[in-house]
Amino acid sequence: DRLHLLEAAALLESALGKSKYNYQMKFLLVKILHVFGAYHRIAEVVASLEIKNIMNDSVSYVFSDDIEYVAPFDQALATFLRGLTIYSSNTRETPEMIIQAFKFASFSKILDFLDFEERLERSLQRAIFVRQSARVEILRRCGNLKSARDYVSQLDPNLFQIDDASIDSLRDNRDRSLNVSWRKGGVGFFDDVTGEATHKDRRQWLKAFGSTALLLRLLLLNDHSGTEILSMASSLKSQFDEYT
Repeated sequence: DRLHLLEAAALLESALGKSKYNYQMKFLLVKILHVFGAYHRIAEVVASLEIKNIMNDSVSYVFSDDIEYVAPFDQALATFLRGLTIYSSNTRETPEMIIQAFKFASFSKILDFLDFEERLERSLQRAIFVRQSARVEILRRCGNLKSARDYVSQLDPNLFQIDDASIDSLRDNRDRSLNVSWRKGGVGFFDDVTGEATHKDRRQWLKAFGSTALLLRLLLLNDHSGTEILSMASSLKSQFDEYT
């Protein structure tokens, strides 16, 4: 009932006036605001959370999942690109950290650094951000064929893998503890109040939107045969059938 959601949002706003650092109330408010498409207030609440560094990988899903449906394209894209910075930093900084570990004979830390690098390199949230940013960029540029073609020519197909083995190898680093612990009939409070899963299974979503990006890339670059297009289109249809 949307009236109950409005009442819940009003109560949370009032409660945050008395407990402005309560992150669980902020996350719940964000989920409710998402239902109403109130992006600007979502942005304000998210900014107050001061999410930085590795938190972009572990908690940003609470507010970034499907944000492209309610946010202006440029602001949605900024959200995704900001989230992706942790992964480029990881690639750039890990070798230096390993060198320092050798230098100071902290050999036990080397495996930890390598595991951490692998967790981020194969992050499920990274794969989501990559597809979200590509989706928004293509939609932004769809009125200009040359701009769209220039963009998809730069896409790395390796970042849009859709086979089962690649999807299964992704590391889900999302923090499952964020959902309020109160439960109703086995359903978490976030999920019960907003009517949708907070911690979504993104397997089919990754396949569907990975297929979309790859198919558009083939079409716009004319880098295909008729057989390839039919095969990709058939795969895309099956992915969306399973996703929906």
